[in-house]
Amino acid sequence: MGWIHRVLAVTVGATACSATTPAGTGSGTSSGSSSGGAGTTDPGTTAPAPETTSSADEGSSDATTATESSGGIPIIFDVGDMPATTGSDSTTGEPMFDCSNIPALPVEATVVRQVPGGEDLEFDAHGNLVLAVRGQNALFLIPREGDQVLLNPDINLTSTAGTAVLPDGDIVVADEFSPLIARVDPDTGQMTPITYGPGIGGCNGLVVGSDGMMYCATYWDGPPTSGVARIDPDTGDAEFLYQAAGIDGITFAADETYLYFNEGEFYGGGTGHLFRAPFDGDELGEVEDLGPPLAATQGTVDGMVADVCGNVYIATQGLNSPQCAGSSAVRVTPDDEVEIVACLGNGAFTPGAAFGSGVGGWEADALYLIDWLGVVWEIPVGVPGARLPHL
Repeated sequence: MGWIHRVLAVTVGATACSATTPAGTGSGTSSGSSSGGAGTTDPGTTAPAPETTSSADEGSSDATTATESSGGIPIIFDVGDMPATTGSDSTTGEPMFDCSNIPALPVEATVVRQVPGGEDLEFDAHGNLVLAVRGQNALFLIPREGDQVLLNPDINLTSTAGTAVLPDGDIVVADEFSPLIARVDPDTGQMTPITYGPGIGGCNGLVVGSDGMMYCATYWDGPPTSGVARIDPDTGDAEFLYQAAGIDGITFAADETYLYFNEGEFYGGGTGHLFRAPFDGDELGEVEDLGPPLAATQGTVDGMVADVCGNVYIATQGLNSPQCAGSSAVRVTPDDEVEIVACLGNGAFTPGAAFGSGVGGWEADALYLIDWLGVVWEIPVGVPGARLPHL
């Protein structure tokens, strides 16, 4: 199919976004400390909430649009023609959301929970946030309120990264440094290692398709061991769908007709590209390089998710623009615009993103970002996330 390319600008209004941290967010833990090669830690210990900042006060005369600040239209992103979307449930075809009435951006982000720091997050079907502690191997189930549950103190990975849930409810956590994925029973905490390969590196980003397969973004060694791979969670059989250097974040469009992936933190300074490829359930079509979405902001791109209306959301760090300095989430819309969703400021570092499950207070139309500093940010975007196979 032909693609019509248009050069885009960040479409953020003159009112800059802000972030707030409510007092008294904290939690305990229901069981012991981590063990094994990662050392001994107290899983109940959490980092303090970061000091939040905003790029400008609401209504301030210093708040400017991207065009006003630069004297012209900054070249941010050439995304081409986004696939048409209906906002429908890809399984039943029934309408889920009126995509013609999406709330305007930016919106305010709020810290809603203190947690152990992590690289990624996901939500299960029982009202829990699923989190593997970065560098410590402990795996937690964390409700919106109440005590967090230590499901497994040591899932035996070198460096925990991409986290997802299989259709049967089992949790999978990738090791970004080696071809190993921990599969954990959510009822018993029993870990079963999935080794895959040969010749495929460790996964940073991880997403599960409606076919029950895991789709992995791997970046460490460069081709021929890095790119986008598909992994069978039952057998460990794996194959490359696309080979490229530095692939980090990965997500499906809501109807799985497209797969999106990006170049992550090793391609900083705004040079990390976003890619899109049609997917027929078996193979990827021609991969389209959509360019660097943060070219004018010097930021880096990381974890990605999609909503029911065809928007793709990217967790970012290191922005340097009139709209936001520091971490943020950005949205690539079906109208070929890149928008700042919420600005978290320089006190945050947010590599992973997920939509809430709609269970246990984790809102289905809110975007959640995990912070290495040990907090969860909630961003009420007002659009439901794409339905995942386990929900």
